[in-house]
Amino acid sequence: MNAMSRSVNPAASRALTTCIGRLEELVDQETEALSRNQPIDLQEFNHRKSRALLELSRMARAVPSENISTDARIGIIRLREKLQRNQSMLKTHISAVQTVAGLIAKAMSDAESDGTYSAPLGARV
Repeated sequence: MNAMSRSVNPAASRALTTCIGRLEELVDQETEALSRNQPIDLQEFNHRKSRALLELSRMARAVPSENISTDARIGIIRLREKLQRNQSMLKTHISAVQTVAGLIAKAMSDAESDGTYSAPLGARV
């Protein structure tokens, strides 16, 4: 490729930086809601993040890696850090949901059982 075809497209570079900023804001919103234990529609956040990531991948293809602006590079680093924190919060949330679901399932099973087929407490099986 010649130098002309690899030239920096300032509009594409600005659009990439803007796209990264929108995705950062979205991840921040979800992480904040999770950290405050607020009701959250995870399916909606997942859908919005998927759309934002699609937009980001399209924008990234429009800007050759050697032409990514410093602002965009810094934004990518920040986004990576925010995604790591978000992932940690989501893992904690999922673990809590699994624990509660297990407790509910056990309580339901205990409530439905009359003890006929369960071993007496302290008995060796």
